Amino acid sequence: MASARPNSTVDIGELARTYTIVREIGRGGMGSVVLARHREVNHQVAIKVAVRDDIDAEAIARFAREARLMARLRHPNIVGLYDVTPLGAGRVGIVMEYVRGRSLAHILDQKDRLSLEQAVR
Repeated sequence: MASARPNSTVDIGELARTYTIVREIGRGGMGSVVLARHREVNHQVAIKVAVRDDIDAEAIARFAREARLMARLRHPNIVGLYDVTPLGAGRVGIVMEYVRGRSLAHILDQKDRLSLEQAVR
């Protein structure tokens, strides 16, 4: 049986040897996030990658710095970081824990503002 083509144009470079893209789950000014599945152990991860060709060395350095800072943080409410991998052409991939849920942007699209209790939760 042929597998479905993933709904993403994001290139994860060398990470494609280990992960299969399931779909794109987010896009920002500097990068995209894809849901991926580990080929061997079959668990899901989120992979954040720089996707613009015009990103300069300083922006790539900020992206890698974000990953290093994220790796230092350990808390049940903070996504865990698994790996930071150069993807070639000055790009970096951040492999992190996938947490199912809605984004804050999506929640705010549904409501004008959150109550203090909702924001704390």
